[in-house]
Amino acid sequence: MSGVHITLLAATALIGAALLALAGAGCSDAPAPLPSLSALAEHPVATHDVRVQLVFGEEADLDLFVTDPMHEEIYFANSPSRLGGVLEADRRCDDPVPRVETIHFSPAPAGRYRVSVDFPIRCRPEIEAVPYRVIVEANGKLERVEGTAQFGQLEHIVIEFDAAGQ
Repeated sequence: MSGVHITLLAATALIGAALLALAGAGCSDAPAPLPSLSALAEHPVATHDVRVQLVFGEEADLDLFVTDPMHEEIYFANSPSRLGGVLEADRRCDDPVPRVETIHFSPAPAGRYRVSVDFPIRCRPEIEAVPYRVIVEANGKLERVEGTAQFGQLEHIVIEFDAAGQ
């Protein structure tokens, strides 16, 4: 399984890098490309775990929110949750790039999870929009969603998924 997981990460990283390079070609004010996925998850999560990662660049301080099956939000001001969700690090403007916020459930309770992204703080005053990537590892699978966060807006439900639990 881990060989397949690493292959998925490598393939996704190559595709993502190519798409970001095409999207930013010729744009001098374009945000820096997001970091590759190969540097993010050193170890795949266990089958009954859930890991959600928010990846973003140097332009902003984005915040990751995960709502668990009991409708409790895990984020910088509420960690750990009653179901065991933990925000591993709250990344800010002075943190090195790549900036990755991770929320991990081990083991993850069965049920529906919802992921949101907030853009409350600019690291450079002229920035209005910032690209991000959300990576979800659950049920032995990897899903990825890319989007653009707008300054001052919470993007509700970037992705929803069900975890099988134990």
